[in-house]
Amino acid sequence: MSHHHHSREEIAKIEIGHTDFAPGVAWFLTLTFLAIILAVPLVQTTEDFLAIRAGRAEGTRHWPQCFDVVGLAPRRVEWSELAGARSVAEAFAILKKTNARILRDINSYEDELKNQSWLTRAAVPRVQAVLTGVLKSGNEDAYCGRDGWLFYRADLDYLTGGGFLEPAVIASRASGGNEWKTPPQPDPVRAIVEFRDQLRARDIDLVLMPAPVKPMIHPERFTLRCRPDASPLQNPSYSAFIARMEKEGVKIFDPAPLLARAKQTSPSPLYLETDTHWTPQGMRLAAMGLSEFIRERCTLPDRQPVAYTTRPLSVTSLGDIAGMLKLPPGSRAYNVQTVEVLQVLTPDGRPWTASENADVLLLGDSFANIFSFADMKWGSSAGLAEHVSASLGRPLDAIIRNAGGSYASREMLVEMMHVGRDRLAGKRLVIWEFAARDLASGNWKLIALPAPSVAIAKSSSPEPAAAPIRVLARVEEVSRQPDTNAPYTDAVSYTGFRLIRTEAGAPPSGIFRVAAMSMRGRRILPPAKWRAGEEVTLVLIPYAGYAQKHPEAERLQSLNDLDDMESDLYWLAEP
Repeated sequence: MSHHHHSREEIAKIEIGHTDFAPGVAWFLTLTFLAIILAVPLVQTTEDFLAIRAGRAEGTRHWPQCFDVVGLAPRRVEWSELAGARSVAEAFAILKKTNARILRDINSYEDELKNQSWLTRAAVPRVQAVLTGVLKSGNEDAYCGRDGWLFYRADLDYLTGGGFLEPAVIASRASGGNEWKTPPQPDPVRAIVEFRDQLRARDIDLVLMPAPVKPMIHPERFTLRCRPDASPLQNPSYSAFIARMEKEGVKIFDPAPLLARAKQTSPSPLYLETDTHWTPQGMRLAAMGLSEFIRERCTLPDRQPVAYTTRPLSVTSLGDIAGMLKLPPGSRAYNVQTVEVLQVLTPDGRPWTASENADVLLLGDSFANIFSFADMKWGSSAGLAEHVSASLGRPLDAIIRNAGGSYASREMLVEMMHVGRDRLAGKRLVIWEFAARDLASGNWKLIALPAPSVAIAKSSSPEPAAAPIRVLARVEEVSRQPDTNAPYTDAVSYTGFRLIRTEAGAPPSGIFRVAAMSMRGRRILPPAKWRAGEEVTLVLIPYAGYAQKHPEAERLQSLNDLDDMESDLYWLAEP
């Protein structure tokens, strides 16, 4: 038997699969690898330079986006605060605050690079066309169902996740923040009972309506494992939630059983094929059921019924989940859908509008906005508030915001009180509609209602100046960035500022807030890119006056992470 002896170097080469390359091949592979690595940033930087030179750059950008990394370093004001610290504890708090700001800005910077990258714009639609059109796999937020239907991941997570009232689930969500993001308040029972008590102190009744999400009613459109005649699916904690509401004496109308029964006899589906929301028929069934519940369980002052009428309108659109797929323009992977809405008209023939003097107030989210808010592209004056009002035969007031049904409408209610519009004045009933998925994923903020005297004092103060105000101000606090992968295409963000100087108009207070469009058509706008410490010239309009003239602004998704709800609020006319 022969024995082969290898040197130590030969053994090492054999063990690691070492291969010798000719010097030319090695250089070629190295340079090719570097070219691939550097190609994307080089092309992106070149494209940014060309856009700036041609005047096509967004906002007032004067340098390529990649150079924004310079702004991530500690700012001069942060160094000044640190230098002026009077104790180790104060210095540590300043460092912690600065670190949180830097981490948040790094996260936003990475998101901006990804969303604005030419490679993302060029590759994602084409790749998604294959994933969706051929493989039927959707993406991380939009799932492909059967027969051309689409489903929103958060809706499915609500049904397949753990019970939202389980102590372990609540504890996990309550600790789910990070260095720059406050964790949510995950307990819906706590927030609902507190709000009920706040309203009860004003002699106002409360009715909850969790709007069923699509896979609860039509799971058979997602998987063959579910029968079409099955009862509505629910999160494991839902029955315990209902029991808690009954124990606390909170009135709750659940339209899910009503819709599930109607599905058995309905010739057409009760939810839109490529959208997260119900069809006009499904919405009207919920509205009629809610109205009947109110007549049976609530006491409202007698009044002469209002003779509202309706007129049918045909609406054709593509759903919000299809938009989340980011398919190439002109893609036919999913078809538009045509539905008939019933637009509600006042006795004099005008489209229905909310009445602030009504004794019933609806707080709602996109399930109430759909068919009511024209920007959602499914019609107008034909939504939940309109049909509840028509069914009850009485005017309705409504505060409806896309997204965040667990808190956004309540925040807007309080915001209006602070600018002198007490939407609870004269109310006897508040209807709080929110998507059922919010029970498991919503932020159930505990929001204090100001005393009625606050709104009265504000409303009796002089009318804010209508002329625009031009100021130079420093960004103090920002909200999270809009999510281009969410169902909503537009968003308003809130930012906290400190006044440096007033250049024109009535000066605002030293600390003030600005509401601004931060996303339109899933395109991120400059206000979403403001960073703490940055100095910005702003043209502002007092928010109270702007909102009354442009009520559509109050229906958009709101991104408001500021703890402050009392300082002066302005609308951004120009950045």
